[in-house]
Amino acid sequence: MPAIAQPLTPSTFRYLDVNTNYSVGSMQLLVAEIQAINNQLFNLFQTFIGEADLEPEFGTTIPSRLFDLLPGTKILLETDAYLAVNRWMGDRIIVNPGDIRAIENYEDRAYHVYIKYFYPVMNVSVDYGVRLYTSQSKIQEQ
Repeated sequence: MPAIAQPLTPSTFRYLDVNTNYSVGSMQLLVAEIQAINNQLFNLFQTFIGEADLEPEFGTTIPSRLFDLLPGTKILLETDAYLAVNRWMGDRIIVNPGDIRAIENYEDRAYHVYIKYFYPVMNVSVDYGVRLYTSQSKIQEQ
């Protein structure tokens, strides 16, 4: 007999989000805890301030910085990411300024942004990475 997935409910988890990789036939519409946090980080980085209709201040200025690999952009990306994460997710995770690194990748014409955050609910540190492409202003999780 096939195993039946147990539903995720707010009583068993502190933080839930919609599974962004959900597809028809998938058994998990919701993700919890760390995967939910990672989904929210991804959504935050790809949303430009003013783009979200019901929350016009949600997002970052990161998409506006992705024109080319220019000197100084790395520190701007790190600063933008730090400010946005602390504003919008500071009640769930802890990030220090030195825990966000942006690295230029000239071969891919992209920035790789790495964030080390602490999730106090589970008492765990998590490494999260996202790739920010300059040519198409495309953002991809790593």
